[in-house]
Amino acid sequence: MKLKDSLRELASWGSPLDMAFATGECNDPELVIEQSGDSQVFELEEGRIAFMLDACATNQTSKPMYVSDVSLELPWEQDFFDWLSSKTFHEQDCKTGKTSSYEQYRFSGKNGLELDTSEVINHMLTYGKRLSPGRPLRGLLLATGGLMPQDLFHGGLIDAVLVITTTDGAEHRGQISLWTDRPGRIRKPVMRRPDLFRGPVESGAPNKPYLPEPSRGPNARISGGCKYL
Repeated sequence: MKLKDSLRELASWGSPLDMAFATGECNDPELVIEQSGDSQVFELEEGRIAFMLDACATNQTSKPMYVSDVSLELPWEQDFFDWLSSKTFHEQDCKTGKTSSYEQYRFSGKNGLELDTSEVINHMLTYGKRLSPGRPLRGLLLATGGLMPQDLFHGGLIDAVLVITTTDGAEHRGQISLWTDRPGRIRKPVMRRPDLFRGPVESGAPNKPYLPEPSRGPNARISGGCKYL
């Protein structure tokens, strides 16, 4: 008889046993994925959404793991999602005429955000990349998606899940909280139903414009579990 079945039989006889031990549910995760800094979404010039996750992945086993896939689960479904790849750029020295090359991550647009490869870990989480035991992999994950959902407002928080699948087929998941950077869309105050005798009453102080909190904005949170690649 297997250990799991034996424990179930003992439990049926009234023995105080924790069945999570038998099913492995109490084990620590083999690959810990956690948020290590501020993560955000913002709008590109063409209206598409951009993602910038500050994350850390740590292999807690004694053996190396190998990446098969990386995905992001969000509260909405998109028809497009793509992890950014680094590009090679060339520049010429005006004095010497020599041309030098460098690798960089760059979001689209005339004034697209530029990030050095030393800050980003996209290239370290592609297919077949090794996750060494006990060595945290920390940095930014950059991606672009479809059009930014209309209901996202500046300062709002979005619950997302970063999923790293390893070549053994195991899915490792970590919660990521994304802050919405969208200054052009501030959440409007909610209007109460008008009183028959006193007229409409606006929530909060009258004639006072809505302003987000200085640090993170209003603690509005969007959650869900729709997965897409």
